[in-house]
Amino acid sequence: MSLNQAIHFVLLGAVWGASYLFIRLAIHDLGPIVLAQLRLATAALTLIPIFLLMTGWRIHLKIAAPEFRRLSVVALFNSAIPFCLIAFAMQTLSAGVGAILNSTAPLWGALVAYLFLKESLSAARALGLFLGFCGVLILVAERLLEGVEAAIIPVASALLGTLSYGAAANYIKRTCADIPPLKLTFGSMFLGALYLLPLAIYLWPAQALPVKVYWAMLGLGTISTAYAYIMYFKLIDELGPARAIAVTFLIPLFGVVWGEIFLAEAFTPLMLLGGAVIVLGTALTTGLLGGSKKN
Repeated sequence: MSLNQAIHFVLLGAVWGASYLFIRLAIHDLGPIVLAQLRLATAALTLIPIFLLMTGWRIHLKIAAPEFRRLSVVALFNSAIPFCLIAFAMQTLSAGVGAILNSTAPLWGALVAYLFLKESLSAARALGLFLGFCGVLILVAERLLEGVEAAIIPVASALLGTLSYGAAANYIKRTCADIPPLKLTFGSMFLGALYLLPLAIYLWPAQALPVKVYWAMLGLGTISTAYAYIMYFKLIDELGPARAIAVTFLIPLFGVVWGEIFLAEAFTPLMLLGGAVIVLGTALTTGLLGGSKKN
């Protein structure tokens, strides 16, 4: 990995980790569905002028009829549904805990592939799944100190969101190989925003929104979503999927850091332990440890 690639790698972890900070700043004024819709709409609108500067930009923006159904599935399960579920969870979870739970997405991806697609599961990957979900239990145990409802509902919502990511990853791998990655990104965001629009209009807040909400949504949509996806696909192209996915391990770190700096969120020993166990489990599951990398 070159110095330039390493900088992009760390920067990607930083901007993706910041998404949980932005969500926390806006969620109580917007609610989960409005926030998710604005995030997707802002990201899609940000991508359009970027694509217009590219050679062959029509490839990324034009959705052909045979692609529409597949892109709709991706829009729902990789964008609209998980963004809503995670935003719901972030009404009560800290930015750090939300970012740590995000790291379970590769675990769900491996479990879905094993249970429904009959992919093999090595001993190292099985151990990774076990450790990853042990880490989740550690985080839940800490939340139980605040009451059962405070622990179970938001954590379950965040995990359903990452399960949706994992299922979508398998669907994309199996059915969308012929769709260019940037078109996949734009199509999923544009269609996801479109499908959430009626609900977002109905649920639009009646009160005036604070200025911080506009800034948070601008950062969430442009930097932590549109720019992050472009940077991620660039790293996949340069480093390969197995190495690029390691950025997952930086997201919890930066989520915790941004939460502490800007929201004065507490970072507890159980958060450290649970996060470390989840990251170790994810490393084993994705093959970054254990010698069985999955491209």
